Amino acid sequence: MLIDNEETPETKEPVKILLATPVSSQVCHNGFTLSCLSLAHLCQKHSVPIGYNFKQNQALLHLARNEIVYDFLKTDYSHLLMVDTDTGFEASDILKLISLDKDVIGAPISKKSINWGKIVKAVRDDKVKTPADATYFGHYPNFVPWEDSDGTGEERLHQTDGYCTVKLTNNEPLRVSSVGTGLILIKRRVFKKMQEVHPELEYIKMDLQGKALKMHSFFELIRKKDGSLMSEDISFCYRVNEMGMKTWVYPWMKTIHFGMHEYTIDFYKCV
Repeated sequence: MLIDNEETPETKEPVKILLATPVSSQVCHNGFTLSCLSLAHLCQKHSVPIGYNFKQNQALLHLARNEIVYDFLKTDYSHLLMVDTDTGFEASDILKLISLDKDVIGAPISKKSINWGKIVKAVRDDKVKTPADATYFGHYPNFVPWEDSDGTGEERLHQTDGYCTVKLTNNEPLRVSSVGTGLILIKRRVFKKMQEVHPELEYIKMDLQGKALKMHSFFELIRKKDGSLMSEDISFCYRVNEMGMKTWVYPWMKTIHFGMHEYTIDFYKCV
């Protein structure tokens, strides 16, 4: 959908975006496609160069993301915008992400589950006026605030006896210890630094012609001390913060995670 109140992003460096998507099933959701078309229109309007990389034939998500970065680093694009094929977004919000000028910044996307406890409380507190309103209270956010990197952040975001108690400042980004990669904007320098700091993550991939390609496993899963594995997005964010860079989320974006249900996040309606 197109929005007329967008502003041209102002950053300290020239911006050139590569929108990249892992497409393991050869299928893109209609809402994702419409969002991408709107973004293309908006970038053209504001003279922001944008290219596309739809990564196919790689079923393992973390490897698909590694291959996307491999392609990205061979270009002169300044920012990598990774968006999953089941995610819908407002095009103008991408320009906002760019203008915030962060090394790594993601969008709030609900996990594909419904927090019925929060919906029940919203109904009892008379915050739900229409059936559609309930959607905004039943999400499970995909980020953990930096101040809660000990693990309590997810509890405060997902609590069933109240609403989100994480302090959000209107229209400002939130520092996080991790954010999902369903929609995330990453500067080129992040990957360059990670290559320097973590040379042990280099690996070889044989292409279809038998040529050995040197790649970097930026999204390699980290094994925790208790034996459990971090997901590829949390592992990536952990390494970014460990390097002295910062990860952020812009919680004021409205996103839709398409599945059996449209899992919507819009903090303007539920904070």
